[in-house]
This record gives sequence, C-alpha cells and structure tokens, in this order.
Amino acid sequence: MGENEYIKPFLEGSAKLGIAGQGYVGLPLAEVFAASGIHVLGFDIDEDRVARINRGESDVSDVPSARLKELVEQ
Repeated sequence: MGENEYIKPFLEGSAKLGIAGQGYVGLPLAEVFAASGIHVLGFDIDEDRVARINRGESDVSDVPSARLKELVEQ
C-alpha cells in the first residue's frame, strides 16, 4: 500500500477517527480534528460526560461549549 492510499481518505473527507477518552486531552483533540472536517467518534466510560458532550456542554476549559455545540450539530 502506497503512502497516498493512507492520506487519500483524509483529503477526500471520508476519513473517520475514534478517540478514547473525552477529558482534558481527548476532547480538545477531537475538536481539532472535527474542525478540520474529519468525522470524529469520541468514546468515554463516563456516561454523564458523554451526555453533556452530545448536548454541546464542555467541561474542558480549552473547548468552549458554543464551539462544541456547533461541531456536535454538524
């Protein structure tokens, strides 16, 4: 497999990324990738955190709730 085959899904917008943990490292990482057009699926063992994130409510100071809500709605 050539290098271009790995990059192609990112350039075409068909890449999907999973990030385990949506705390102070995972959520900002998810935000950056989502903002660049990558489909991101975040995983976390804290069901309450997952529910808050799905409502667009951030408990991480580096990710404003307004921005998170915008990305979740996309």
